[in-house]
Amino acid sequence: MQDNTLVKSSFSSTIQAPIEQVDLPAWCFGLSEAEYRSCSPAHVSAAVTAVPDGRRMSINVEVIGGSPMVQYYVEEIGEVSEFFHVGENGVSSGLDPERRTYSSPASFDDPDGNIWILQEITARLPGLVDPGASSFGSVSDLASAIRRAAAAHGEHEKRIEQKDTNWPDWYAAYIVAEAGGAKLPK
Repeated sequence: MQDNTLVKSSFSSTIQAPIEQVDLPAWCFGLSEAEYRSCSPAHVSAAVTAVPDGRRMSINVEVIGGSPMVQYYVEEIGEVSEFFHVGENGVSSGLDPERRTYSSPASFDDPDGNIWILQEITARLPGLVDPGASSFGSVSDLASAIRRAAAAHGEHEKRIEQKDTNWPDWYAAYIVAEAGGAKLPK
């Protein structure tokens, strides 16, 4: 069979969620079309189906450089190691009892032979992120941040039960906090 791969890519992303609640397959194969489209204006459509042997497959369509591109991800069932930590008695299973940042790793291998390391991050280490500085790699990244701020601001206005005339400052605070890993405004 001929390999018609045009490009291979990889990415890194910080997910701000309790480590016990991170379920990457559920996220990848459970993302609705609306959620996928809200991530970027380049995202056109998304769907989930199954390959003949029953594994789930996520299909995503986006426009890059004016041309449509179809991406697909097929579920590969792999084993994630147990979380472990290093304590007074050496390596112990489970999360770090003190929940120190970068102290509870786990790993898994992907079908290409890459080893992925998951780590619980409970606090940003000093100097790694400047909470006052925000930058975006592209217009679509900034647009996505504005959309997330708009959705959160809508919830904020529901809570305060009135229109927030100071919305530009609220959006700015939200976007800077999100980019810096700080606590998001309510």
